[in-house]
Amino acid sequence: MIKVITSILVLIIASTLVNYSYCKWDDLILRAGLFSIIIYLFVKEIIILLKFFGAYMFNLRTDFFNKKIERPRLFVYLTLGTASIVLFIQYSRLYKSLFFNQYITSTLVLVPLIFCVYILNFTWDKRFYEKFVEKVQKQILSRGHKSYELSYSNRQRLELIYENLYDNNFINVINIKDDDIGKELFSEILFSGKIPEYPVFKLNMDNIQTKYLFDIISENSKNFSLDKFLKIFENKNKKTTRNSVEASFSKAKSEPKMKKEIINSFQ
Repeated sequence: MIKVITSILVLIIASTLVNYSYCKWDDLILRAGLFSIIIYLFVKEIIILLKFFGAYMFNLRTDFFNKKIERPRLFVYLTLGTASIVLFIQYSRLYKSLFFNQYITSTLVLVPLIFCVYILNFTWDKRFYEKFVEKVQKQILSRGHKSYELSYSNRQRLELIYENLYDNNFINVINIKDDDIGKELFSEILFSGKIPEYPVFKLNMDNIQTKYLFDIISENSKNFSLDKFLKIFENKNKKTTRNSVEASFSKAKSEPKMKKEIINSFQ
């Protein structure tokens, strides 16, 4: 974070020094550089959207379009991206011959412009989802004191689901063999929308079954991602990750083992 703030400050100081100089070439280079970066970033986003639109129109698979990342990125482009264009146009139209424009207005326009361009570029960073999207989701949901929200209306329904899963030997509480404690924990965690510090339940399932169970539980839910699911449940492979589960599920050539029993646990 310190490196990011330092980089932004350096850019702002350098840009401000250019504004304060009377050299037209410096100002021209600054404008050309900002314009090139903005165009480059927008072209990257447009290419992604065109690929998605083409795949959607011709009913093709869109594995390249991760909605958890692409939707927030599109939102950033529609807001800060639009703001960056407006600010750049405003900056380009400033008459530096005026004292106020040269020393004050130009800097006031450049500071938010550089910030917008930085955020647009950050949306292409691998840390974008973890450092930005998830934090925004948590802040929004924290107003209701929930990290996620499932569609189940009462705890009794969740307790029944746990009992059915337990009877089919699909689930256990880690290090605890008491069924009553298990169903209480299950209903408490899933109904309250809270994520425990460590996984609480052990699933006697492989990755394919785990993904199938997640799909059923998360149906009609809000912000209940597979990452959050795996922070509550661990399966036979304790080092399971979202990528490994999704990869196993996508490569599977047959339906999940005991699929019928999994479905019946929710009926």
